[in-house]
Amino acid sequence: MILTARDTVADTVHGLEGGADDYMTKPFSFEELLARVRLRLRLRESDSSVLRRAGIALETHTRQAYAGGRIIQLSAREAALLEHLMRNAGEVLSREGLLCGV
Repeated sequence: MILTARDTVADTVHGLEGGADDYMTKPFSFEELLARVRLRLRLRESDSSVLRRAGIALETHTRQAYAGGRIIQLSAREAALLEHLMRNAGEVLSREGLLCGV
């Protein structure tokens, strides 16, 4: 969540595309800030379609990956492979197992 005095559309877009979940400009009310924080916490708790491993997040329903502050749009096959690898982190997977699992 970004809290800032920068209020142009370009600043907001840059912050959100840079990985922020929310963007609030000053002045803002403390009640609104708390409401937005509670919303973010609820979304993270209920969002089982997001996998996180080793600094990578994968949104399985949109096939978007987030790594190093970048958004990466994946093909269906790439997303399926990354999801399989993330769900089986720490396991040795054979080529055949990967082909069958994806």
